[in-house]
Amino acid sequence: MANNREISQFAGLVTVNDTSSDVSIGASVTVGTGITFNAGAGTAQFAGNTTFGGDADADIDAEGVYLGADGKIRARASSGSAYCFIGSQKGSGTSTTVINGEGAATFASGKFDLDANGRLNLRNDISSGQILQCYSGGWTGGDRVASILSTGAATFAGTILSGGPAVTGGTDKGSYIGYEGNAGFTAGSTSSAIRVWTQGTSTPTLDITGAGAATFKGKIEAGTSSTDHGVEAQSGSSTASYASVSARNYTSGGNVWQGKNAASGTQTSKITETGAATFDKSVDSPAYFGDNYNSGGATSNVTFSIDNNGASMALYSIYCSFYGGSTATTPYNSHITFMIRNGGAGANGHISVDYGTITATESYDSGNDEFDITLTTPSSTRAYGLARVIRIS
Repeated sequence: MANNREISQFAGLVTVNDTSSDVSIGASVTVGTGITFNAGAGTAQFAGNTTFGGDADADIDAEGVYLGADGKIRARASSGSAYCFIGSQKGSGTSTTVINGEGAATFASGKFDLDANGRLNLRNDISSGQILQCYSGGWTGGDRVASILSTGAATFAGTILSGGPAVTGGTDKGSYIGYEGNAGFTAGSTSSAIRVWTQGTSTPTLDITGAGAATFKGKIEAGTSSTDHGVEAQSGSSTASYASVSARNYTSGGNVWQGKNAASGTQTSKITETGAATFDKSVDSPAYFGDNYNSGGATSNVTFSIDNNGASMALYSIYCSFYGGSTATTPYNSHITFMIRNGGAGANGHISVDYGTITATESYDSGNDEFDITLTTPSSTRAYGLARVIRIS
């Protein structure tokens, strides 16, 4: 053994530098039965627990790291925000994994962030890249049951449910979007189950309550072709002011009803907000109004039909005004009363002219169960005008 003031050597294996306080081990050295230093491999083994700093495992106020012989590792930081663990890769100063004293952790260079309150933040800077993916039964695309992209788009293979478990039965409030393309909403009778807004406005343009009451701001269309169904409204209310269909137009003279023909969509009937009604053709049961009857050629006769519809008794009032020719200036005006009695196979009709110079006759067409009414002007020229027929009873 050599010994001097600065350096001490022990069997050539251990060198102690008194000046720098360095200890050098030239080969494997075993200290007692629990510690082994292997100088060649640069390793050390400790048979028991090892602590750095204070005993972080036994003392809650001690800062340090505890390496247990049973495999447990405990790091106790000086504060909640102080780091317990930092991971990074060679050649980079970026911390890829960080865990602090209060349990918050970040992974993937901060793109996976879990704070101490349990909030999870995920980030993916790749356009349309997946932020979250869930699989069942495997790791192929066919096994994926949920996916959320960095754009915010989300895909779910099953039903999405919000609210209580019995939403679909109406017991619990909530909503669901089904994987078969259906959706359901359960709300209180006066609460909104569905609301729609136009961007930039605060007033709903569509509001449907749990009771089924609905308010629409815009136009409602049902069907787009001749094979589609229209609108059917039913009401069981005994309140006289509650109609199956109620319409209001705030513009003076505006229509509350409009009918269009099949060929071109041209208006053929209307009812305005004042109650005035216009019909291009006859309206049947209980009353129908007018038609333009133009006789062919030079005849002065005008013939039209009234359906009997199996009525045993019916009374009609006919107002007519015809010109003897399209250029005549003086009309022939008359009021005619027509009554059906003993309807059916043996139906009889009675017609009479109450005033005016137009003559009227009737005949029953049993094949079509209708009465043919013929009006004749005193002129020998073509009859041109209008007959308004009203069913009184």
